[in-house]
Amino acid sequence: MRMFSVKNFERFQHYKDRAPPWIKLYNELLDDYEFSRLPDASKWHLIAIWLLASRSDNKIPFDPTWVARRINADSEVNLDALREAGFIVVDQTLQSMEQDASDVQAKRLSRERGEGEGEGERKNAEPNGSGAVSAPLDPEKDLFDRGKAVLGKSAGGQIVKLLKAKGGSIPLARAAIEMAATKQNAGEYIGAIIRGALPDDPAEARMKVGL
Repeated sequence: MRMFSVKNFERFQHYKDRAPPWIKLYNELLDDYEFSRLPDASKWHLIAIWLLASRSDNKIPFDPTWVARRINADSEVNLDALREAGFIVVDQTLQSMEQDASDVQAKRLSRERGEGEGEGERKNAEPNGSGAVSAPLDPEKDLFDRGKAVLGKSAGGQIVKLLKAKGGSIPLARAAIEMAATKQNAGEYIGAIIRGALPDDPAEARMKVGL
C-alpha cells in the first residue's frame, strides 16, 4: 500500500504526542500561492488531512476513498492535486516493496503447490551463489498485501480497522486474516472481529459462531 505524509508537518504540531488534541494553523496560509490555486473543496480537504495526520503519526494510506471517509468529505478527495501542489509527499519506496511482496506471495503459492524452487527464485539468489535472498519485508506492508489477497484489493480501510481492533499488533491482525482465509466469507469474519462480536481465541470463535 502506498502511503503519504503532510509536508513540513512539524510546523503544525503543538504537542510531541502521536495524537495531539489540536494542531497549529497559520493565517499566512491565505498568502500561499499554491493554496490559493486549489479548488475550495481541496482546501478544506487539505486542512482535514492535516488533522488526520495528527492522529496517524503523519502516515496516511494513499487511498482517496479511505481518506474521504476519515475526514467526512462528501466530494472526491484529489490527492494527486495536493501532491502536485507540494502539500503532501508520497512514499516512493513502497512501489518496489509492493513488487517484492508480489514475488514473495508467488513463491509462497509455489511452495504450497509443491512446485519447489523455480527459475524465479534462482534469479533472486546472490551472484556469489550463496543462495541468500533479499531482506525480510516490512511486517505492516506484508499484512496489507496478505489482507488484500484474502479480502479484496479495496480492503485497505478494513485492514486498518482490524489492526486497531487488535491494539496495533501486526502479528495478531495477521493471524486473524489467516483465519479469515479459511472461512467461507472472509470479509464477514473480519467485520465481526472489528465490531468486537468475536472472541480472540479462534477455537472459541468457531464454536460460538460456526463461521
